[in-house]
Amino acid sequence: ALAVGEVDVLVYNCAPPFPPGASFGNLPRPEEVDPAYLQQGFDIGCTGLLRCVRHVVGPMVARKRGTILVSGATMGVRGGADFACMAPVKFALRGLSQSMYQQYAPLGVHVAHVVIDGVIESPNTKAWEGKVMLQKPEALADAYFDLHRQPPTCWSFEQQLSPHVGGVGMRL
Repeated sequence: ALAVGEVDVLVYNCAPPFPPGASFGNLPRPEEVDPAYLQQGFDIGCTGLLRCVRHVVGPMVARKRGTILVSGATMGVRGGADFACMAPVKFALRGLSQSMYQQYAPLGVHVAHVVIDGVIESPNTKAWEGKVMLQKPEALADAYFDLHRQPPTCWSFEQQLSPHVGGVGMRL
């Protein structure tokens, strides 16, 4: 990234793949979650964020400006019965984001956690169409950009992005 120039915005939108043999409608029960899978999830979800932040936050702090946007999910605010294999990672990511906001906001770096409260439209989620209102990637990108453009006198730490109809049943 440094070879390209200054990094003004880091968007961290990573999550582990589903466990082997699982899908969004067929996730393991808590006692079936493989601890190695959960450890991999933390490595991707939380430790991965730290790896990325390490590369950009120093120059952001030096310039007293920058934005770090972290993609979360409803399961990071409220764990669901079918999400034991993923919710702990999203909870931890939210907590890490809160700590980063407290650390870096006074230094001019805006950290925000975005709760994606729905299913994002993609080739892999087309089968959900009709069951829920799929969230358009372009609309989500606009919301992220709006967070980046917030003035320092009115920063949001957390924003929930939900479709207006066809909920997944986990609305806050």
